[in-house]
Amino acid sequence: MKRYIFLLILIFIVVALSSCSGDKRPRYKNLAFEFLLKYNPSWEVKERISSAIVAFLAPKQNDLDFFQETVTITVQELLEPISLSKYTSAVVEQTKAMKMIKDVDVGVIESSPLTLSGVPAHKLIYTLTQYGNPPQAVKAGILPSVDAEGTTIKIMLVWAIRRSKVYLITFVSQGDGYDAHLKDVEGMLQSFRFM
Repeated sequence: MKRYIFLLILIFIVVALSSCSGDKRPRYKNLAFEFLLKYNPSWEVKERISSAIVAFLAPKQNDLDFFQETVTITVQELLEPISLSKYTSAVVEQTKAMKMIKDVDVGVIESSPLTLSGVPAHKLIYTLTQYGNPPQAVKAGILPSVDAEGTTIKIMLVWAIRRSKVYLITFVSQGDGYDAHLKDVEGMLQSFRFM
């Protein structure tokens, strides 16, 4: 009998300790769009930025870091039902079509299915390089006329369709920021839940 009581106490202690050492990341919850996720507490959270419901901004690496890696979540109401595969084909084709824009290069790195909170989803990773600056900005004197090296950003898109809405999670990075923050972004994706 004493052995069973000791075993029960030991199990209780193990369970209590494991729940105490759980995930300490803060949780972002959006009741209107029925989702939640956990994020690194060093990231800044801003709601309603342009078309995004929420944006998570990575901490700056130093004072000269003018580009903050960002994760945004947007939700778009579908006007008519569409399958995930048709939506995916349209997004991939639109991404590849950006090559037709003058002084822009697009390189698709990965296009693969996955699940987001148990819902079928898709992930697209690509680079976008712009050579030169927009003529309007050059004419206004805002930007120089020649930028031979080009500016490259790396983008990860993850989307799922749920209840006639497209949930789109976008991670935008520059330089080594993609690899530096990928673990945090993957943590957000793994913790994402529909409510």
